[in-house]
Amino acid sequence: MKIVQICTNVMSGSVGKIVRDLSEELNKNNIQTLVCYGRGNKLTILNSFKFDNKIDVYSHAILARMFDDDGLHSKRATLRLIKKLEEFEPDIVHLHCLHGYYINYPILFDYLNKKNIKVVWTLHDCWSFTGHCCYFSFENCEKWIKQCERCPQLKTYPKSYFKDNSKRNFQVKKEIFCNLQNLCIVTPSNWLKDLVKKSFFKSKNIEVINNGIDLDIIKGLKNTNKSKKEKIILGVASIWNERKGLQDFVELAKNIKNHSQYKIILVGIKKEQMKLLPNNVIAINRTENREQLFKLYKQATIFFNPTYEDNYPTVNIEAFACGTPIITYNSGGSPELINKFDCGKVIKRKDYKELLRWCDYYYNRQLIISEEELKEISKENMLTKYLDVYNKLMR
Repeated sequence: MKIVQICTNVMSGSVGKIVRDLSEELNKNNIQTLVCYGRGNKLTILNSFKFDNKIDVYSHAILARMFDDDGLHSKRATLRLIKKLEEFEPDIVHLHCLHGYYINYPILFDYLNKKNIKVVWTLHDCWSFTGHCCYFSFENCEKWIKQCERCPQLKTYPKSYFKDNSKRNFQVKKEIFCNLQNLCIVTPSNWLKDLVKKSFFKSKNIEVINNGIDLDIIKGLKNTNKSKKEKIILGVASIWNERKGLQDFVELAKNIKNHSQYKIILVGIKKEQMKLLPNNVIAINRTENREQLFKLYKQATIFFNPTYEDNYPTVNIEAFACGTPIITYNSGGSPELINKFDCGKVIKRKDYKELLRWCDYYYNRQLIISEEELKEISKENMLTKYLDVYNKLMR
């Protein structure tokens, strides 16, 4: 079996880590794999191919922001990708994020159709079945169920400043994506699966495979203890914005009266965002150092994830694996890990008194995680489930 994975950027972010982990596990199982991507630094540790360049990405982004047509440029880059696919001759192409100004999806899907290549598509957000946005819960929008138009989120990623082509984009995606015959859709959460079943993908095969993580680093940090001095509230994100709940951390910090008792640590904060944070918040730049990050998880009293729209957050899995309770809102797929393993609490949005109450409760308490639970959240378990999907497609 030969597998190609296609993604925006594989050197950063939770999706990139999932792609790398999956490829490493495929290699361990003697399955030929190729990672194809359009953005970011070159990947040297795996068999990989970067098919786009900065100039093309920037021009794609500029045109998309003018005409609201992310995914409809980068023609030459996509032809380079197709040439590589012709050389590799994959049995299955595993798609991840196709947004990000690096690929032309009509050209790619036309090729996949003509070659009758089997496709697994892991949806890490909602972009594939909307006319513009990656998430719509923030606006309580349901236009995507029948027909996107007059998009209320043009100024959100992928931004469009001048044109609203959400109606056309929706129709183009519906025609091109649904025309693919050998397609299995995978969602990391039941929440996203329920949305997909309402979309134009509802007739397609949809599987749920939870994200898994590399546990090797965590196993080497068993002697890292919880803080005995302060109650540490930790937040981690690749990009902090309104959707991720940055403002909620600001309000939480202002609601804490006893600053000597509680400490807030935020990872992934940009330099310009640091100026907006209260003095009782410790801001750390984005880090790809997994050992440093997992030490912070282990030292924290609770991990607070105030996301307003998310799929199945990898940060929740990482916190759980480190024995740290998770507090989150009832938003998207974020509560699913908590409900599955009873590893934290789901609270009402902006209920900071309740948050601090649970922080007090979990102080000096650590989650007891069984070997079976660790196995279930591992990247090895994720691979096993993907192999089942691959094998079903190959029958």
